[in-house]
Amino acid sequence: PALILTLAVIYIPGAYRFARALAVNINTMDFMTVARVRGESTAYLIGSEILPNIIRPVLADFGLRFVFIVLLLSGLSFLGLGLQPPLADWGALVRENIGGLPFAAPAVVVPSLAIASLTISVNLLIDNLPQKIRDRDA
Repeated sequence: PALILTLAVIYIPGAYRFARALAVNINTMDFMTVARVRGESTAYLIGSEILPNIIRPVLADFGLRFVFIVLLLSGLSFLGLGLQPPLADWGALVRENIGGLPFAAPAVVVPSLAIASLTISVNLLIDNLPQKIRDRDA
């Protein structure tokens, strides 16, 4: 839990800076000026103008950060710096079974495939989000 909390504290400022940079960029566009001149409230501007325009890049960034954290945790566990036994982790499973690779390859290959399949599936999920979430015009 402390390692996951540490990684969250490390990655949250980057995600915040990314989302803020997108919002500041959207906020300077002409349609935002028009909405302000119309007298729209701040809540309306955020909910109807800014969020729909930044949701796709923010979700893509979230997916990448999630995958980076999973790979980092697995790598740290493989090196013996991550979760310690009795807690289970895919990286630790690979490390514990690496000595028996010639005799029982699935013991190493299955956790490695689990890490790879999670990484690929999260990327595919983010890339193929429903049209309504992805694009503002839907």
